[in-house]
Amino acid sequence: MTIRRGFILVSWLVLLASPACASWDGSWLAAMVDEQPKPKATAPATHSVSRATSTSAGTATAPAPSPTVRRAMSARARADAAAAREAATEAAGTPEAQPEIANDTSGSEEDLYERANDALDDERWNDAIDALREVEHMRGTRADRAIYWQAYAYYRTAALTQALESVSRLRREYPKSRWMRDAESLELEIRESAGQHVAPEATSDEELKLMVLNSLMASNPDRAVPILKKLLNSPTSSPKVKRQALFVLSQSGTDEARQIVGDYARGEDDPELQRSAVEYLGLYGGAENGQVLEDIYDHSTSPEVRSKILESYMLSGQADRLQSVALKETDPDLRRKAIEQIGLLGRADLLKDLYQKETEVDLRRKIIEAFMLAGQSDMMFDLARTEKEPELRQSAIEHLGLMGQTDQLWELYRTETDPDLRRRIIQSFMLTGDGTHLLQVARTDSDADLRASAVQQLGLMSESDSLRSLYFSEKDPDIRKSIIESLFLAGDDQGLIQIARREKDHDLKKAAVEKLSLINSKEATDFLMELIDQ
Repeated sequence: MTIRRGFILVSWLVLLASPACASWDGSWLAAMVDEQPKPKATAPATHSVSRATSTSAGTATAPAPSPTVRRAMSARARADAAAAREAATEAAGTPEAQPEIANDTSGSEEDLYERANDALDDERWNDAIDALREVEHMRGTRADRAIYWQAYAYYRTAALTQALESVSRLRREYPKSRWMRDAESLELEIRESAGQHVAPEATSDEELKLMVLNSLMASNPDRAVPILKKLLNSPTSSPKVKRQALFVLSQSGTDEARQIVGDYARGEDDPELQRSAVEYLGLYGGAENGQVLEDIYDHSTSPEVRSKILESYMLSGQADRLQSVALKETDPDLRRKAIEQIGLLGRADLLKDLYQKETEVDLRRKIIEAFMLAGQSDMMFDLARTEKEPELRQSAIEHLGLMGQTDQLWELYRTETDPDLRRRIIQSFMLTGDGTHLLQVARTDSDADLRASAVQQLGLMSESDSLRSLYFSEKDPDIRKSIIESLFLAGDDQGLIQIARREKDHDLKKAAVEKLSLINSKEATDFLMELIDQ
């Protein structure tokens, strides 16, 4: 269903912003993609809980969740993920053991669940609850999910007591259900929306505990910070949980939280947590975080940590600090990294200043690359015309090709006199896919070597029609031989057969036949057999 697929995409974006997905390694998203549910096998999609509204007059609306809850995994996203896991498990033929649920599913149960599904899609909460109650009472394979969706539907109508009772019933009757994790998360959101602040100590699940702490950080940071600090120091906390704890702390504006994240960014006992702390300091920016990162950069001896700090400067838009590193850093790799990050920020003004001050060819080449990252084709064009160092001019020409600037390349070609630079422009035509100007060079240039170079690039682009047309209008045998080579590069057996049939020059005919003998195709083989039979 289109609505459902669209909601799953939105849910992924919500998940990406949540502390529960703060590892930033992308594995959770890949898993969800791999387990994308089949149509009608998933739980039905509705709008986000944070936007709950009434669908009938006189019906109360659900309280809006707090901002921290909105940043957490939405109930709907978690449910879609669980449904995806369930669908993938069933498709693989290895269902999880659930002793409490019967193994047979009647057609009536399926019809009722589909009816509930449609009601949830249409936000007809009371109709959905009625159908889901019937599904639950049948005690089939959908009984546990029916209880979960009753809780969700009750929540959407602001019937919070019934919603919590449904979660409790699921916990009591189906404790091993794969929907329990989602129900516990929904329970947390229900209690938060009702103004009940759940104690983190009362939550056993680590990820749910972090969701509680995230909410607590917004309302009572003095209480949340020590608990997060304890999680970070605990030897039983997983690396993932520690990264998530740092993520929650990094969102706080308190001095103590910033100090803790800064301490982990400075510490080198756990390199993985150190990199995460540096990333979070950059992600949430601010003058204070920028100063912390600068202090760490100045005192760190680890190239890896310093490189990560440069990335964090870019994330927080601190181009001036990047420029300072690019000018003063003694490590060439870090200088190149700083230049690259300035390019990603699009600061052409700083790049131009760096280019004028820099004397090393290798670093100036890196600045040219950064101009491309910043989308500065005009600056690249000026360098391709005016730079005195041939190697740097060639680099600028190549990057114009990578940027697809065919008109600027053609203007350069028409005014350039250096054969080596013109050959580099021909190569850049190929990078842009500009077969028109390559064919024009191949037809009209007075330099035979450059014409042959253009022919070769046409072959690399598989421009068979252009090459065939060019062959039979070309008089120079050497250029014709180059065209035969290029037709072979393009895998054009028909063009080579055509030449072998029509060509009167013995050497050129032989060249076409030799290339055909290297092509493994039925047409080429049939033609060669035809020659043998003659």
